[in-house]
Amino acid sequence: MLPESTNEGRMKKTAMNTARDAAKKGDVRTVRALLRRGVDVDGRDVGDDVAPGDRPLHGAAAAGHLEVVNVLLAAGAYPDWCCCSCVTALHEAIRNGHSAVVARLIEAGASPLQPCDGKQTPLELARATGDGQLIAVIERGLKDVRVRSMRMSADRRAVELYRDGDRELHRADVLDKCGPPEVGEPKIRDIRRGGAGILVTYGKHCWADVSVADLSIRCVGCD
Repeated sequence: MLPESTNEGRMKKTAMNTARDAAKKGDVRTVRALLRRGVDVDGRDVGDDVAPGDRPLHGAAAAGHLEVVNVLLAAGAYPDWCCCSCVTALHEAIRNGHSAVVARLIEAGASPLQPCDGKQTPLELARATGDGQLIAVIERGLKDVRVRSMRMSADRRAVELYRDGDRELHRADVLDKCGPPEVGEPKIRDIRRGGAGILVTYGKHCWADVSVADLSIRCVGCD
């Protein structure tokens, strides 16, 4: 006879696998029933017995089952759950073209900045699909992204910043993009928030705008 702890662990794993499969199929009744029975919505109690990226929310998001996504989020599913290479439910929804699910996940707190597999950002994933509606959803989510901190780089040629949800410092190389000014030193003199970007003053009277959303640089010019 197996120890009680072993039996309990197997039962939890079976229940999580059932919840995952039901979520992928859009079987909201089964998902609700399992949650009422106490199945951990994120599978925290099954450890590595279930792949970290293979949770009910991931499956529902990938298949576009908005009702199941809503039920899981209401039960406390963490929208940015990921491990290792980090593929979130948001990434799955984007790659499969489910704009309504993408919007709901961002509304629930999913980060529109977290790179998928350490490579493409959500906006880059959306652009790769060519789906204008999907791209617009991500861009709306990015407009609400706030800058946690920003500064001029030590060489005063770039802007460095952390945004809410960022795990690493980002750098926007303004002088490399816009080139040296005709008048004044090739250095940044001032940075400040302005609208959805960061207004940069360099040289004597030259300006650039750095997008907080995707760190793109627009060279405004000099007077």
